[in-house]
Amino acid sequence: MKQIVCLIILFLSLDSLLFLDEARADRPTLKYNGTAFVKIKTSDGKTIYIDPYAVTETDSADIVLITHEHSDHNEITRVTQKSSCRLIRVADALQQGVYQSFVIGRITIQAVPAYNTYHLKSDGVGFIVEFDGIKVYHAGGTGNIPEMADLAGRNISYTLLPITAGPEALTQAAAVINARHDIPIHTTDAGLIDRFTSPHKLVLAPDQTIELTNDTASSTARVRRVPQEYPTIQSAVDAAQPADTVIVSEGTYRENIKYHGKGIVVTSKFYLTKNWQTVFQTIIDGSSAPNKDTASTVQFLWKEDSTAVLDGFTIRGGTGTKYMFPFGTGSTAYQEGAGIVLHYSSAVIKHNFIINNTVTPASAGSRNGG
Repeated sequence: MKQIVCLIILFLSLDSLLFLDEARADRPTLKYNGTAFVKIKTSDGKTIYIDPYAVTETDSADIVLITHEHSDHNEITRVTQKSSCRLIRVADALQQGVYQSFVIGRITIQAVPAYNTYHLKSDGVGFIVEFDGIKVYHAGGTGNIPEMADLAGRNISYTLLPITAGPEALTQAAAVINARHDIPIHTTDAGLIDRFTSPHKLVLAPDQTIELTNDTASSTARVRRVPQEYPTIQSAVDAAQPADTVIVSEGTYRENIKYHGKGIVVTSKFYLTKNWQTVFQTIIDGSSAPNKDTASTVQFLWKEDSTAVLDGFTIRGGTGTKYMFPFGTGSTAYQEGAGIVLHYSSAVIKHNFIINNTVTPASAGSRNGG
């Protein structure tokens, strides 16, 4: 028998997203130019710029949005405007305390509150830009503000959050908004980006373009809480739909978790607290498995892709899953993956403490792992 004690801190990219060198005209894209400057291209070729600064773009603009008038957000000379271009600044978007909305062809724009210690509420806005069934929220110059609770039911596809305002606070904001993807902006500081710990974090380098997706998962994703709504982690996993997030409060959960191929996030509150005590105190204990042939504490056996995430737990008590190799006549039984077992899976496993999992030999042999 072998005991495996390991600390896993893996940062894997969401490779199910398509990163592009060049935009395809028939697909909506988002390009991050650094600071808060982004370029959106809709499926019908409309070009939207938000907060231009420092980088000169060549595609002529149909819409230019300015969240506030700081010099690193309003360098309009960086973009060429078509004669029909609609330029929307704070004075247009916030009138007498009322946040305005705009319909420009097939594009809808809603201004929303944005403020923090360095940005007055009267001097800035955020924008929700809706096109092709996708909603992009550019938060502008803001912190974690109470008004973000109003965005929770808006089915936001992508947020762009200025984490220089406080990565921990913006992590909490992301949890409230519950978008499909959270993009940290206004910094290239790796330390700040690391401290932004949304489970849906999507880090873009300056000059990087992604293809925006409009899958049904992004519009129906929800948060499921254990034990407040579900008594066990597995019951929440069983109820979850693709892109859902299962958030687990501190405690000891004596169960064996099976993802069953689902692209879901299962996380402790470490992503909010970034305190390792949260990891140590949120425990999945697999020692009570009813079937000793499938007694790994967490199991990825159904070809899960990188949208399946396990984040922020102590994993203990597993004794492994039975595995026959080679297949067919003359095969040998092995027990493997005591803490976590994966088979043809690219699940993301991060911020977990895997300890006191013991592989029990199955007939002729045993192998370690997890």
